[in-house]
Amino acid sequence: HVYPVRCPRGNASIKGRGVKICLLVYKDASERNVISFNLTFLGESQNCGPDMDMMLVLVHPTNASLNKCRPLKIDEIFKSQSQVDGFAFFADALCRDGFVADDMLLVCLETAE
Repeated sequence: HVYPVRCPRGNASIKGRGVKICLLVYKDASERNVISFNLTFLGESQNCGPDMDMMLVLVHPTNASLNKCRPLKIDEIFKSQSQVDGFAFFADALCRDGFVADDMLLVCLETAE
C-alpha cells in the first residue's frame, strides 16, 4: 500500500498531532480476506478539539467517483482506533473493482476546518 507524498508510510500531521494509518488484513468467518484500517493519533495538539471534519478515504486510482469514504465521528477525532468501524472491505472485491493498482492501495485522511 502507498500513501500520498505528504503522508509517507502512513504518517501525517494534523493540527499538531502525528497520525499513522495502518492497514489491517484478516480472515472473516467465511475465510475471505478482509482489509480494514486503524488510525493512531500521536503527540500533543495546540487545538485538539473536534472543530474540523475528518474523513478516511480509500482512493480509486482511475475513477474518483468510486472512492470509498468514511467520515469520522466527533468522538473519534484525535482518538486512536484499533479498527475504524464500518470501513472494511473484501480484498477480492477491491481487486475486482480496480482499487488495487500494482499491488498498492491509496488511503488518505481528508480534513476540512
